[in-house]
This record gives sequence, C-alpha cells and structure tokens, in this order.
Amino acid sequence: MKEPDTGHPYDDEGNLTWDYWEWWVSEQGAMVSQPLGVLVEKGAGREELLSKLKPLLPSALKTAISKTDLKGILRRIQKAQIDVMWLQASDIRAIVFNDPPRRPRRFTNLSSELSQLETLLKGLLASKTVTKKRSITLDEAVAELARYVEASTGSFHDEEVSQLITAVTGREMTAAALKQWRSRQKQIR
Repeated sequence: MKEPDTGHPYDDEGNLTWDYWEWWVSEQGAMVSQPLGVLVEKGAGREELLSKLKPLLPSALKTAISKTDLKGILRRIQKAQIDVMWLQASDIRAIVFNDPPRRPRRFTNLSSELSQLETLLKGLLASKTVTKKRSITLDEAVAELARYVEASTGSFHDEEVSQLITAVTGREMTAAALKQWRSRQKQIR
C-alpha cells in the first residue's frame, strides 16, 4: 500500500486520518497483520479493531490533556504556590530556603517559577490549543480494546491483543502482563 498523498496525516483536531492509519497498519507487516488476522478470524471486525487501536498511538496519547485536566493542574500549582509561601513564612524557612549546605539550588526561584507556569497554563486555557473534550488515556484505550475483543470473540485473546498493543504503542507488553493488568481493572475481568 502506498503512503497517502492527501497532505498532512492529522486532521484539524490532531487525530491521525483514516487513510494514514490504514497505511501505517499495512507498513507494520506481520507485527500487526498476524494478530489482527487471528482476531478477525475469531469474530472481531477489522474496522472496529482498528478504531479501538488508533487511540493507542503515541501521537493520540501525547495530546491526552483537556481543559478539565489543565484546570486541575492549575489548581494544584496555585495550591503549591500557597504552600511555598507558608514555608517561606514559617520557622523552618531558614532550613528550606536560606541554609546553603542544605538547600538545593532549585528552590531559590520556586515561587517565581510556579507563577510563570501558572501564567503559561492560563494562556493555554484561553487558547484553542487545548480541547474541552477529555482525551482517552492509555489504560482506557487498552480497556476499550480488551472489552471489544472479549465481547466480539468470546475470549480476551491476550497473546494477540498484547502483540497489537506492543506494535502500536512501541511499549513491550506480554500476554502475561496484559492478563495481570486486566485482572487489576474493575471494569474488565
């Protein structure tokens, strides 16, 4: 299969286009086609499997931060600024901030760095860079894939699913590790 010449591989929301996704899957060869073929043979739909795998791409996961996530981070940074002010006003201030042998150099500008980070995050919240919609996390994507495989085939097929996860994420996942991960998840057992 030839690489699509439709321009940029990502749409306006930063998602990999279907043409590029299909091309990427074909380029992976047996790493993807063999486990994909087994699962399709067992009853899973190819298109549905591919749509469940797509959120596992590192490019999809890297953008997994929403305005809601960012607001939570901003609240924690603001709380940290208050905590740093309390430390600076406390009786242990000299130990934490003024005693050179005990003070790591990184604490000298902590208040101003937190303030700069707060300003940056407020700017991101005001921009269109961050979406309102919460993006899927790795655990959620794996759970969705595992649920789909089990529902469509009657079994979890940890060997094939772990091979697909490894191929798509670039992170080694064995069947045993996937089974152990799945046993810790309440929504899939």
